Amino acid sequence: PLTSEEEVWLSRAKVLALVHPGDVWVFSGGQPHTALVVGDGLNISAYESLVPANREAMELLVRSNTRKAHCEDFWMDDEALDELYEDVVDNLQRSMREPCLDERLRARLQECVQAMRD
Repeated sequence: PLTSEEEVWLSRAKVLALVHPGDVWVFSGGQPHTALVVGDGLNISAYESLVPANREAMELLVRSNTRKAHCEDFWMDDEALDELYEDVVDNLQRSMREPCLDERLRARLQECVQAMRD
């Protein structure tokens, strides 16, 4: 059972998900997140910068290192952020050149390109 203080902290969460052994989940790197194992199970997790092919996710990425989006304590250094942007642009360009790309995915990638330009 949770204490009343723990209930207050959990009530502040926007989303609370219970996962089972073998489940896989992905968090947006631009949002506060955590994973916690309760019990005797083994938890294997990794952290990687992931930006899905989604306009809102791309808009969040390009707002990185701004006071509106993140506390300054969590900003990437400018060189690392520039390298990340270069990787994103390279991957978008390579994906858009793919001749067999599904048109729905092409449209989503084009939205991401526009978000990077805006």
